[in-house]
Amino acid sequence: MKSNDILNRSFNVKLRGFDKEEVRAFLSKVADEVYELQQEKKELERKLELASDEISDYEGKQDALNRSIVVAQDAADRLKEEAHNEANHLIAQAEADAKALEQAAEKKVQAMMKEAIAKVHRIQDETEALRQQSVQFNIELNKMLEAYQTVLGDDKWKNLLSIETINQIELEDTIEAVRQMANEDQVVETSESHSEIEDEDGLGNREAVELPDFDDAE
Repeated sequence: MKSNDILNRSFNVKLRGFDKEEVRAFLSKVADEVYELQQEKKELERKLELASDEISDYEGKQDALNRSIVVAQDAADRLKEEAHNEANHLIAQAEADAKALEQAAEKKVQAMMKEAIAKVHRIQDETEALRQQSVQFNIELNKMLEAYQTVLGDDKWKNLLSIETINQIELEDTIEAVRQMANEDQVVETSESHSEIEDEDGLGNREAVELPDFDDAE
């Protein structure tokens, strides 16, 4: 019922009925209140509709947010799994590279050790050969000195050397001088041989082989 229906309402007249003016005043008041209630109802319906629209909008946003959260969670899980797999791959690759480097270094060290051992053996062989040559040279030198002593011990050679060559130098001093010269030549020759070996192998700073004392050989 609307306010106009209340205002336009008519009643049958009977004996001893209500006062028409009073009834109309009351109906007018009721109509005004009904009108206000109707306006308030319309306002509430409008607000309710707006609230419903806002709720629908919020629900739509919530659905979109929920979908975004699900997508973000899926992306985070996927990235986490990919990062985990990549980390495992990098660790495995690093371990393989480290093992390969270790094996390569070990092979290189073994090769260097073999080469060093071979050089040491070669130097030992060459040193032994030089020692044998030195011994043989000493033997031949002693034989030569003995021959010189035999020749120089002859009276003819003594007179010849004393007059034309050594000018009053004692025979023993001459023999000793010859020995020293021979020793010096042998030391120089041996040192040069060792220098050639050191230059070839890159070892350097090796001591020269000492010759035995020829006085003991006599």
